[in-house]
Amino acid sequence: MSALARVNRSDGHIEVVRNLEGGFSSALTAAGSLWVTTSSASGLSRAPGLLWRLDPKTLKVRERIRLPSTAGGASMAIAGGSLWVAAGPALVRVSLPGGGLSAIVSLGDAISSSVAADSTGKVLVLGEANNAGTSIIERRNPTTGTLLAASTPLHGVFTPLVGGAIDGTAWVSESTGMMGYVQHYSLEPLAPIKPTCKAGMIAKTCVTGSNGLRARVVSRLVWLTQQAGGPSRNACVDPANGDILSPIALPMVNDQVLAIAARYLFIVSQPLPGSGSGQTVTEEPIPAACHAG
Repeated sequence: MSALARVNRSDGHIEVVRNLEGGFSSALTAAGSLWVTTSSASGLSRAPGLLWRLDPKTLKVRERIRLPSTAGGASMAIAGGSLWVAAGPALVRVSLPGGGLSAIVSLGDAISSSVAADSTGKVLVLGEANNAGTSIIERRNPTTGTLLAASTPLHGVFTPLVGGAIDGTAWVSESTGMMGYVQHYSLEPLAPIKPTCKAGMIAKTCVTGSNGLRARVVSRLVWLTQQAGGPSRNACVDPANGDILSPIALPMVNDQVLAIAARYLFIVSQPLPGSGSGQTVTEEPIPAACHAG
């Protein structure tokens, strides 16, 4: 079981809590609702999960939709006027604003998947992996989900996490086991922008790190984040050329960027050993150089 809480940003007071079945996977707001995906209460990664449509103020349930799976985290994106959910072996289309499952697109032998879109909703990008350890990036029709293009196989072992698309490119995180990397992709043709990633590399279009290294496109910038990753792996990045615009100064080495808004970062701090306290979330202004995006 997991729970979702609405917190007053002024004083940190928890205003309302919504208990959820299973484990929390992802969330976004669209068409006047808060959409949340949760994994199966059984804990099995390939078991069915749920898509929740909640009132963003009261967290009251407006609708629940059963998903084929939540393997890969059941990520969501808005494209072609619909909500798309990457639900393991399927790409699910949900009608907006009212909800309701309108299509299920099979992903063949995929067992896990992730999805992202650009800010216009005209580009839909998917990452998927099968049971044999083969993973690829795909460009899909944002209205129908039809396959338009596919990459060559990636060098990794888990689902490629698409952090977002911008200006005809996409930023993708891939785990190779204990380690991982972020690679910048061109969407036409669908291929990595050189140099291709290799162990120990830190380049403008390829950054390697732990398997927790992530890239996210927010407010027309790319954000690199990794717990205990230092300034080269926690930074805002120019999406055009991969230049680091500013590192993110984390108060403690094990702190982690939880979420990124237009003007603020939300940072999770781990409790000190023996302190008896839990995690804390703090709100910090983003670096001034990151406003350039």
